[in-house]
Amino acid sequence: MRYFSTLICVLSLFLSVQNGVAGGQFPIHGSMRPNVEFWTKIYSKYPSTKGVIHDSHNLGVVYEIVDLKPLGYGSRKINKKRVRAAKDKYKKILKRLAGGHLPKTKLERKVYRLFGKRPTRDQFNEARQHVRFQLGQKDRYLAGLIRSGKYLQRIKAIFRSEGLPEDLAYLPHVESSFNYKAYSKFGAAGIWQFTRATGRRYMTVDYVIDERRDPIIASRAAAKYLKANYKKLGSWPFALTAYNHGENGMLRAQKKHGSYRNVFDHYDGRRFGFASRNFYSSFIAARYVAKHYQKYFGSITLDKPVLYHTVEMPGFASAASVSKFFRVSAKSLQSVNPALRPPVFQGQKHIPKDYILRLPGKAKRMARMASAMPSSMFYGKQKRSKFYRVQRGDTAGKIARNQRISVSDLVLANGLSRRATIYVGQNLRIPGIGEKPQRFTKKSGSRKSVVRPRKALAVARKPALGNGLKWKPSTGPSGLVAALEDEPKPVIVAQVVPPEPPKVMPAPAIVVPLPVVVAQVEEPPVTIEVAPPTLVAAAPVEERQAPEVAVPVVIEAEVEAIDRGALGMEPVNPYVLTGNFTVAKLKKVKGRETGQIQVETDETLGHYADWLEIPTKKIRRLNKYSYGRPIHYGQKLRIPFGKVSREEFEERRYLYHKELVEDFYQAFVVSGEKTYEIKKGDTLWKLCNERFDMPFWLLKQYNPNFDFKSIHPGNRISVPIIQAPDEIGVEFVAKGPLRLTSSPVLLAAHK
Repeated sequence: MRYFSTLICVLSLFLSVQNGVAGGQFPIHGSMRPNVEFWTKIYSKYPSTKGVIHDSHNLGVVYEIVDLKPLGYGSRKINKKRVRAAKDKYKKILKRLAGGHLPKTKLERKVYRLFGKRPTRDQFNEARQHVRFQLGQKDRYLAGLIRSGKYLQRIKAIFRSEGLPEDLAYLPHVESSFNYKAYSKFGAAGIWQFTRATGRRYMTVDYVIDERRDPIIASRAAAKYLKANYKKLGSWPFALTAYNHGENGMLRAQKKHGSYRNVFDHYDGRRFGFASRNFYSSFIAARYVAKHYQKYFGSITLDKPVLYHTVEMPGFASAASVSKFFRVSAKSLQSVNPALRPPVFQGQKHIPKDYILRLPGKAKRMARMASAMPSSMFYGKQKRSKFYRVQRGDTAGKIARNQRISVSDLVLANGLSRRATIYVGQNLRIPGIGEKPQRFTKKSGSRKSVVRPRKALAVARKPALGNGLKWKPSTGPSGLVAALEDEPKPVIVAQVVPPEPPKVMPAPAIVVPLPVVVAQVEEPPVTIEVAPPTLVAAAPVEERQAPEVAVPVVIEAEVEAIDRGALGMEPVNPYVLTGNFTVAKLKKVKGRETGQIQVETDETLGHYADWLEIPTKKIRRLNKYSYGRPIHYGQKLRIPFGKVSREEFEERRYLYHKELVEDFYQAFVVSGEKTYEIKKGDTLWKLCNERFDMPFWLLKQYNPNFDFKSIHPGNRISVPIIQAPDEIGVEFVAKGPLRLTSSPVLLAAHK
């Protein structure tokens, strides 16, 4: 009896600690237990080929597990249709039960029993509004678990050094699945998904360095941020939820409801949605699965920790010279220095002075070589970035001559077409001396850019494929992509080559004539000529290698800049910025030089103060702006110059916007567009954050002639369809043979 009593006491103590009653750091309250169990299954049981239809308010209510097609061309549309059908099915059942009807079918009886012994009509009616879909994450979680091996132990050590629970190191499983290249549509970057604004409180974030992408530096910042949240809110459930919802939002919730349990059960703040309410529960689940991964995934091997030697740079240096001196590849150098942005490795910018550079390889050897770095490797200042705003009457040739660069470099640096088409109001980047501009390309697995032709380009002629096959137009690099709807195993590949007599290839072979693409403008029509087709043969992907060809590029550099506003056209190249970043109307005010600017998207007074290196109050005082009064897009402001010149301010402003655009297009592609009609109650914030889930600058980019300062019901706007590259199923490459993923795709590409 005594032994039994002791056992009961031990079990009670264990359960109390697990539930937080005995002061555990990460308590699990009774009402949130179904949520923890739900997320545990999402991370450990259901892969991304499974989807869960459930109640968003009561995660213990799961209606169905839906089978999904693996990611590939066409799967997104199919899966969307399956999910919609499943959700509609249960909404109809709940509507019928809410109407007072008794369950008749087996499925209706199953749904009825999910709500307890005596559910009410109000319960069913409310549940109709909460039918939600959640994609399984097991395969993605496992991939993140393996990746975590590179830095997990160092991250734990960082949290211990700050006096924090080391288990906080598992939070990136929720934020990013330890994807070191993670980037959200709204600009959150790295494994900790810091936004730019929050990241700059703890790290350097600019066009040259983005420390959010460095797992070690960002983990130190995360430790400081979580520590600050904990001091303000007093518990880890609140501090962790604030990581997602914001510390001020959690302070309001805490003030209203007191304990975290009450907030979880009753708080209904406008922005306290599904993600915020479930953030702490999902962390508890992700942490548990990570600590017991063998239970769910068996024996797996985690990635080995990254080893490197560090050296403080005594001056500015090119990545190419550093790579050459230390005899390491540029790719290896970039992999251990993720905070250095692509412009550094593309030759646009130098590695900064005083930067703590990591060198892959044996520490002793690298230390010895570092001590012998010659002074000739270093420069006294950073490379400047130059841009030119296109005016009426400009041509690419004229701009190139005035800037003393070649037309081909101007075309490559800005991803222009072979006709070197430019538009009034574009900001063209002027490549620096010695820089070798690169093509805009997309390769699966990397985050380089891909130029997506606009919806305004229409296929004038579609060749018949026969055998019931249909064209599905999409886009590719400087060409067209079409997929076969029934996804047969053989893949038909077409590649454009220079004009030459057709070659006979082994049967079966198909001749694929290429269409002529015409921009839909009023006058005059702009024609993009596509080179003649070649013969191609049907064969499985793994047996197919398209021939490597070199196509001469002819640039028509003297085509005058098109006035997009006059023709009603939309921007063709999303990589060339179209905002007005120049300073106008220079004059002296009280002895100080000032200038006038027009507020662009994603700009604040804080940005201007940062670029000018002055307090915001000086800008407010100059414009007679009271504290707390916000600025708005399109507004004109006067700014003072002193420590920073007008040219430096314009450069910093331009690079800020270029950074936003480049980072976005490294992570996402625009696969198409749709038209949306403004509805009553729509606001700019609601359109971007709730309806379309995209930044304002992107929406503006696709609607350059729409006045977003005044939107009214009935207005129509163009909305880009955003996809991550792994949802498309095509690998884009700039040189060499055409490469395809497992999805059957027909790609016609000309260089």
